Amino acid sequence: MRSAGRDNCGKGGFTLVELAVVLAVTALLLTISAGAVFSYQSYAGYKHSSECARTIFLGAQAALSQVRVSGLAEELTARVERLDAEEAVGGGSGIPVLEESGCGRTYALAFTGEENPGSLFLYELLEPYVADETVFQGTFCVELDPESCRVQGVFYSSRAERLIYGESSPDGLGLGPKGGCRSDTEYKKRHELGYYGAMK
Repeated sequence: MRSAGRDNCGKGGFTLVELAVVLAVTALLLTISAGAVFSYQSYAGYKHSSECARTIFLGAQAALSQVRVSGLAEELTARVERLDAEEAVGGGSGIPVLEESGCGRTYALAFTGEENPGSLFLYELLEPYVADETVFQGTFCVELDPESCRVQGVFYSSRAERLIYGESSPDGLGLGPKGGCRSDTEYKKRHELGYYGAMK
């Protein structure tokens, strides 16, 4: 009488080659899908930053419209110029002036979440007009003309500690000279940097 184990010998199961092929195909599929997941996460971060920039832009424009209607544009301009002077006295180079024309100056005010005059000013200006408080967890830069009470644009990043005009450095993520990366979508996607505004 034969044992049951011998009858099944060589008739069932997988060979070592078949198992190796299945493992190789599985590894290939995992590699492809992992790349797609990481790519999607980066794109989702970029879209989130763009939406936060839009939220801040709309809140800032609402705040500046209220300032203009209240007749406080001169007071706002004086306050921004005082901030510029404080920044320069504190060892900085002052607030970046992006554009200067007969109509006024476009300043780039940065919010870093730290206790500095620029961040406190922006928080005070935006807080009543921004419903989503989580936008204050990121770093952003508001480009505005206080004389005409217009917001030109907003850069936003939830990854960078600081946004700086110029090239990237250990101090922060570079926005290019005078914010030149506005139209560079690949750069913004790579660094999950959002932009919303009138300046292109």
